[in-house]
Amino acid sequence: MLTLVVERSTRRPGWALFRDAACQLEAISDEEPSRTPDWLARLGAALDAAGVSLAEIDRFAAGVGPGSFSGIRAAVASLQGMALPGGKPLVGVSSAAALAFALLTERAARGVALPSRVDEAARALRARACTSPATVTATCPRAERPGRLCDQHAIPPIPPGSHTPVAVVGDARRERLWCAVYVLRADGAAAGETAPDTGAAPPGWRLQSLTTTGVRPPAHNDADFVLTTWADLPGHLPPDTVVISPDWDRIGERLSSLLPATQVVAGVRMPSAADVGRLLLSDPEAAHTEPVPIYLHPAVAEARA
Repeated sequence: MLTLVVERSTRRPGWALFRDAACQLEAISDEEPSRTPDWLARLGAALDAAGVSLAEIDRFAAGVGPGSFSGIRAAVASLQGMALPGGKPLVGVSSAAALAFALLTERAARGVALPSRVDEAARALRARACTSPATVTATCPRAERPGRLCDQHAIPPIPPGSHTPVAVVGDARRERLWCAVYVLRADGAAAGETAPDTGAAPPGWRLQSLTTTGVRPPAHNDADFVLTTWADLPGHLPPDTVVISPDWDRIGERLSSLLPATQVVAGVRMPSAADVGRLLLSDPEAAHTEPVPIYLHPAVAEARA
């Protein structure tokens, strides 16, 4: 099966061609995705040079952000035009989820993952938060404002058989941040079981999204994310969560002052098209079949809510 993946949500846009699970071709450029209208021509020329026609491609995938809205929209629209004549499927994959998946599998391959069992002190911290149900609509008696969860209560439980969580945090403007938390988890893992120390996402290991309502496969839309203030960000992070950001140049200094140095991966981390493709191939059924750009600036997110 041939899968063409386009990722244009960041300042390092690109594309990748997979044959089954192997990435055969990849191109990454350092350019603003909204200001390079010739990218389609370059993609077409590269496919021609490789002897691959659009008719031979079985599936198309787009990274849907969060990120450059114009870049994502151009990628989705272009791939829709490629997929439509042959009735080929087009799916959307969260670029943030792909970035988290890349870091988690990289750490698994290097044996850097922490044990899956959550530290007893962290369990106790969550246990003493309060007695109201840990749901989005719950009112926590320890919260500062009615209808809001306390910081400890907002922390989702870390499932057994998981690596250390990774949070992808970005600049949502207006003094807000967007945040999504992910773990790499074994299907049916028992308490105390850990991810393998080598290999990238071997069969049976899946990326999972941690939300206040539970642990589930990524939805690859805005349901995977929270909009938060700077002050509230730590309350959305499970203990020892590793934090990365594609917007490090704008928010890195403040992240470093807000969170322990051991939690923050310094420097800009951006997903590639190959990252998006590897996440898709690890769990094809989890991809969103109607790709829509994930746009989390406060005015847009609040209007949708």
